[in-house]
Amino acid sequence: MKCSNCGLEGEGHFCSQCGTRYGGEAFSSIRTNRVRDPIHGFIQFSDKEKQIINWPEFQRLRNIRQLALTDYVYPGAKHTRFEHSLGVMELATRIFHRLHSKNKTIIEQTLADIELSPEKARQVLRLAALLHDIGHLPFSHGGESVLPTGIKHEDVSIAVIRYLAARIDSLFFEGASNLAALLIQKGVAIPPQLTFLKNILSGEIDADRMDYLLRDSYHCGVAYGNFDYTRLVVCFFSKSHQFQMELFSTLHYLHYSFTVYYQEPPSKEKIIQELAKIKRDRFKEYLVSSAYDALDEAGLFEWK
Repeated sequence: MKCSNCGLEGEGHFCSQCGTRYGGEAFSSIRTNRVRDPIHGFIQFSDKEKQIINWPEFQRLRNIRQLALTDYVYPGAKHTRFEHSLGVMELATRIFHRLHSKNKTIIEQTLADIELSPEKARQVLRLAALLHDIGHLPFSHGGESVLPTGIKHEDVSIAVIRYLAARIDSLFFEGASNLAALLIQKGVAIPPQLTFLKNILSGEIDADRMDYLLRDSYHCGVAYGNFDYTRLVVCFFSKSHQFQMELFSTLHYLHYSFTVYYQEPPSKEKIIQELAKIKRDRFKEYLVSSAYDALDEAGLFEWK
């Protein structure tokens, strides 16, 4: 059977090259729209997901650089949170399909305890992956200095998702937005049945880190963040899994040591310090109105 994503012939239900589940089975409904990504090949999404992607709250991410001002040192690093979010959604889906193909009975029984079908669980995971960075500020993590003490971009993302909850739920099912927010939010208790979904998005080897390691390395033109992610996904239940985890951790360390934290200190720090001085009336310029209103309603703007 030919994989609809990478075009290679294969056997079984799961493409060993790119991780895509073959069409004509469960989970094939997402193949309605697709865009070509330099990292993952085709990224596929449904008409309903396309509506979310086209919302101004998400389109804003086209203007949020993944690595802030790193392009002053690595001129190719002009990629944004927009394509990263699409990439995380694609990777998270491939990991979910791999887990489901190897543990179908266990996963379905586990999800049945909270009256959630595998199809809905997969959709919640895709929503969480797509929206996990929707609250990111300009200048990447450095821009968080403009927020009140203790507030991070994850809190902003949760506030925006809560604000969009009615619209999201109307597209999918009641409670979809709340479950997606639980997968993103840190330090909160979640139903144990959802733990494996949360770990796919944010765990030891998660879709978020896998994507930005590959994407940042590609656009910076460096090699030390590259790894064979298709092999890593396929090996989740093999004897080489521990070795793959150790290799991934090493790559993650090298990536942050030499790329993300390498900068021209005076210029970057000065700009971020200026950003931190922006007051409430000017901060609104950096967010679409609905996103700003969401933060205000959530009580995140308790400025001193």
